[in-house]
Amino acid sequence: MRTPAIAIAATLVTSAVITGCGSSSAGPGAPPSATPVTSFDATAARAAITTSWQTFFNAKTPRATAEGYLEDGASLGPAIAFAARLQRQEHLKENAKVTKIVFIDATTASVTYNLVGTPLQGATGQAVYQGGKWLVSKNTFCGLVEIGAAGKSVPGCTP
Repeated sequence: MRTPAIAIAATLVTSAVITGCGSSSAGPGAPPSATPVTSFDATAARAAITTSWQTFFNAKTPRATAEGYLEDGASLGPAIAFAARLQRQEHLKENAKVTKIVFIDATTASVTYNLVGTPLQGATGQAVYQGGKWLVSKNTFCGLVEIGAAGKSVPGCTP
């Protein structure tokens, strides 16, 4: 099964454009502005975040692998499967390009990214550091899926 995050993002953008709500300049889960953190290896963290985002949002990444790049990924299997269905419906095969990373603290970063091949350009989300890895935040992923779901409940994302 393929990673659905890209499809979700494109679907959410399409849904937002069609319904007239939202814009492509900022995505779900956008954090408040912050002062950059410099007390850790920011260069290594930026590289790790970029790798996580590019792997997670790559349509060719197997679902089990994608779960490892997503905060609480093991519990979000149903949401990832839902997103994969959206991706297949939209015939999407795009990838993410990280354009900016600002550290909020040593475990949270604001990530600006484009989903190549979609209208989602300059979106913002969060990366979180857990278990020794930088991951795509659950809030960012679920925000994308929920918008793409057009009001439907998304298993694992909705309480």
